[in-house]
Amino acid sequence: MPDQPASPPALTELAACRTRGDFGQLLSRLRRSAGRSIREVSAATRIPVATLGDYFNGKHLPPARDRTLERILAACGVTGEETVQAWLAARLAERAGQMRARGLPLVVTGPSGAGKSSLLRAGLIPRLGPGTQAIVFTPGPRPAQALAAALRAAGRDTGPEENTGHPGLAIIVDQFEEVFAPGVAEDERDELIEALYAAARLGPEGATLVVLGLRADRYGRALADPRLAQSLQDGQVVVGPMTVAEIQAAIVEPARKARLDLEPGLVDLMLRELRPVRASRGAHDPGALPLLSHALLATWGERRSGRLTIAGYQASGGITDAVARSADSAYGELTPGQRQAARRLFLRLVWVSDDGADARRRVALDELNGGGDAGGDGHSPGDQPGDLAAVLDLFVARRLLTSDEDTVEITHEALLTAWPQLRDWIDESRAELIVARRIIESARIWLDSGRDDGDLLRGGRLTMARDWSADPGRRPGLSAAEREFVDASFTREHAEAAEQRRATRRTRRLAGALAVALLLTAALAGYALQQRSAIGQQRNVADSRQDAAEAMNLRNQDPTVAEQLSLAAYRAARTTQARGSLLTSSAAPLAARLLGPADAVQAVALSPDHQVLAAAAAGT
Repeated sequence: MPDQPASPPALTELAACRTRGDFGQLLSRLRRSAGRSIREVSAATRIPVATLGDYFNGKHLPPARDRTLERILAACGVTGEETVQAWLAARLAERAGQMRARGLPLVVTGPSGAGKSSLLRAGLIPRLGPGTQAIVFTPGPRPAQALAAALRAAGRDTGPEENTGHPGLAIIVDQFEEVFAPGVAEDERDELIEALYAAARLGPEGATLVVLGLRADRYGRALADPRLAQSLQDGQVVVGPMTVAEIQAAIVEPARKARLDLEPGLVDLMLRELRPVRASRGAHDPGALPLLSHALLATWGERRSGRLTIAGYQASGGITDAVARSADSAYGELTPGQRQAARRLFLRLVWVSDDGADARRRVALDELNGGGDAGGDGHSPGDQPGDLAAVLDLFVARRLLTSDEDTVEITHEALLTAWPQLRDWIDESRAELIVARRIIESARIWLDSGRDDGDLLRGGRLTMARDWSADPGRRPGLSAAEREFVDASFTREHAEAAEQRRATRRTRRLAGALAVALLLTAALAGYALQQRSAIGQQRNVADSRQDAAEAMNLRNQDPTVAEQLSLAAYRAARTTQARGSLLTSSAAPLAARLLGPADAVQAVALSPDHQVLAAAAAGT
């Protein structure tokens, strides 16, 4: 059977919402009034049908962390900021009631400047009901005393744990992160937390509603306390950054209620100056709300005849002037040591480019807190303990820095150009910051590669880093991992230089050994040649003597051969035997056979000078 048409819930009905069931019924009415089935809402929001069914039946509340409720409301046609905020506040009130019934405080957490205080004061308190007395305070340096003072001001002189029978009491602690400030004594912090949990633990008829507004960057500190950890695990509401539509409503709605006219184009101008740097998030940066508050207040001071104008906004300085005034005011409250810490902190949060297009940079809190040398506290020599923490807390409280659980960054890009002090710091240190940026970039590559030695600094980059690191005051500008990277680069350079020296020494020793070997080889070769020559000479002498002896034996039988052997013996070696054999052979007449015609020789004639012999033979 299809859903029956219904009228959408009125704002008064949302304000009267007290239970999860009430919230589910109102959400179901809204869906029916929009004429949409659960499956249609599921298709529009991409939330499973079963999950949506639990929300519409009041079994569960839509979580706050991923803007689930806003998606459901948009699918049902609700886009007006005032109505959306009413639904959010109704959910917060119902969530607070759940935690109250369980005897635990509710924790509202989110980044600085996201609107937690506004949600607690303007959203939650009006929905607590006419019979509820709300006590709102901030802890300050003496949190337990601050609670006692707030109770006395509300006419309750005893501690909250003694207020049995007064279920209409609500204690709202705004900026609860102040209990973790460096100057707060541990016993004071523990006393406040114990008092708040004692109040929340009272019986169902006398329990006090306790709500804590906690900045996200102190989330880890809160988890370290077992009592707070239980609330964070079982009951927390996350307040995210404002969307463009919410920023626009924050400008328009208060002006409408104050019956002020807005000049056309003024809202667009403010939105442009507040535009999110990370546009993919679809939301303005945390901290946009306090900047906008500064600018609107200044513009209101320049109003003309009940109208807020562009000229008035520009005359007031707008976002730029609001940022500069707040920064100067905060800086003026610092001690000399804290001012030095502030300079290092802000320069760490700036990304300086070669072309002067500077930008803010998000830095992990553990890099700041773990950025020191021996002590690992991120301070330079001479810093007082807690200087950095004090600076960080002050500028976050002034909404000039935005810090969540893990990171910190400058709230708005305008601070880079609007605050003269920061501009001077950047200009004075630009060359050093560029070197530091290159070191940081190289260190990130090294870390991403698993600390590969191939990604360490070398050559000109290493020389640049060495010159930059010569000033010990610059090292705290790097995180512990980045200093490890620089030190590893230096260590590798020293190791390579030592290895080069060792290689040079090895080369020299090898060259010396080779020279000695060469000389030895030459000497051995010379000796071998000498030996070969001697052996050859001895062989020639032996051959000469043998030939001379054979010549002597053949002289009577064949004097010609004997003469040839004598000559060969003398040529082989001029031994006594060879010389004697040759002389003997030369003194004896020799017979020589002449080859003549093949036929029989018939006549022979010799010339008178005995030089010519003629032979005649018969031819065939």
